Amino acid sequence: MELGRNCHGRGILAHSKDGLDWKLDEKPVAYTKAVKWDDGSERQMGQIERVQGLMQDGRLTHLSFAVLDGRGGFDDGGNAWNIVVPLDADQ
Repeated sequence: MELGRNCHGRGILAHSKDGLDWKLDEKPVAYTKAVKWDDGSERQMGQIERVQGLMQDGRLTHLSFAVLDGRGGFDDGGNAWNIVVPLDADQ
């Protein structure tokens, strides 16, 4: 599966019926390293990974991520934590 330049540093969305043959979604970028906080400020994380989803009543409502500050890479970060991001119910 070729990701291309537009997916570097981002989480992607791909689909597979058998777990072996994967196809990128039409809009493959699922998330970036930019986190927008409740106060409207935005921060670029050094790493964002280990995404997990929370399902409620059959719908995906939240994503959780492990995040690391710094400029990127595990050698540069000073703090690591988990965040939970509510998803927009209208989308």
